[in-house]
Amino acid sequence: MGSMDQGRRKGSPPRSLIVRARNNLSSLRLTIAVLLWIAVMCIIATVIPQQTLFPGRGLPVTTKIVNLLNISDMFHSLWFIVPAIVLGLNALVCMSRWTRASLRQDFIPALPSGCSYEETLPGGMDEEKVKKALASMPLPGYRMKQGRRGASWMMYGEKSRIRALAPSIVHLSIVLIILGVMMGFLGFRASMEVPEGEAVDSVRQEDGTPMQLPFKVRCEGFSAKFYANGMPKEFRSDLTFIRDDQVIRKAEVLVNHPVSVEGILFSQSSYSASPQLTIAVKSGGVVRRAIAEEGSVIELGVKGHRATVLKVIDNVMKMGPAVRLMVETPQGHNTVWVFKEIDRMRARFPGLTERMPEFNPSLVAPYTFTLEKVASRYTTVLGLNKDPGVPFVAVGAVLFLIGIIIVFLVPRDRIWIGLDPSGKRLRLKIVQSQGFTASSSLDTHILEHLEAVRGGRS
Repeated sequence: MGSMDQGRRKGSPPRSLIVRARNNLSSLRLTIAVLLWIAVMCIIATVIPQQTLFPGRGLPVTTKIVNLLNISDMFHSLWFIVPAIVLGLNALVCMSRWTRASLRQDFIPALPSGCSYEETLPGGMDEEKVKKALASMPLPGYRMKQGRRGASWMMYGEKSRIRALAPSIVHLSIVLIILGVMMGFLGFRASMEVPEGEAVDSVRQEDGTPMQLPFKVRCEGFSAKFYANGMPKEFRSDLTFIRDDQVIRKAEVLVNHPVSVEGILFSQSSYSASPQLTIAVKSGGVVRRAIAEEGSVIELGVKGHRATVLKVIDNVMKMGPAVRLMVETPQGHNTVWVFKEIDRMRARFPGLTERMPEFNPSLVAPYTFTLEKVASRYTTVLGLNKDPGVPFVAVGAVLFLIGIIIVFLVPRDRIWIGLDPSGKRLRLKIVQSQGFTASSSLDTHILEHLEAVRGGRS
């Protein structure tokens, strides 16, 4: 207790906890320490392979806590989140203190190193008259204000007001960027598969948990283009977004050309293709056609007669596409393979259908099955990303750039004029600076006015 009393100025009230916390949060040491910590965490994240473990909706609380301490997902861990929050508070407190102080009419910032002019005025001069003479000094372009710094009466002025606000702009940009990063936890990343011609509203998040969208996504069509060597050139999905049976938007989604709908960014991730075959069933003079998809049932027009698609294959033993059917009649059921190139196969392998009856498309009378059309049905795979913090990060980045441009391109011309009692005389000190270093000489019109202050010339 005694050491604290010695360190505290005599007669000054004890500082409150809030004041001490504010001073600690705005200290330069804290800023440097937090930045070094974040830099170390970024290095660790570069060395250790990262995988996204957070956010984890639907996961147990204990799993979420373990994920928050996992350095394999550094930027979603407490090792990174807590320092980022501290850095944001540090910037916020510094910005508020600097802005509040700079707007005060009696605020005089600290003098830079060096001095442009200094002298002791002749004895017997009236201090108030000297102050008035200094206050009337012509300083074009400077916004002057008066105040006290310690025991000295001072005047301070700065030419560019926007330059004075540059530190606050930079601090505000850091706060917005960190706020945007934190708000990213309120969003999600997911993927969804939408077959052509179908509408889907279910997605799967990165942690595997399912989620429903507030609207449906229908794939009107998908196209894929390839280079001559087979490498993909372009994927494109024609999408329609539907809410309550009403179309809210139509858009094309290409690789590197995402679309935003209600804050959710849809991007082309991948695709899959499944063969879609058309089977013709001839019975007497009637021909029926149906799409052959695995599991689909083809009614043959007679009660109790039907064919079930067991398997669809692109290329069977290099003999072309084929469909395996289970044909059911009241007399029983038979397995039939229907090939698109059955005539070419018969010519190449005489007696094929006699040796392998299941290859005979007319095995089950009175039906003859023909594979007429072979096409591909695409399923587009979309990546979804909702990050409500993106606007904050974007605005913060713009403000940071503006602040840095102002700091480096707008000159900071400032002047301090101080009057300090020195015994029975007055000590005059003038610091004129551009940046953080005092100029070695004063402007000519200031020197001329000082002669009037000393009474040398009116």
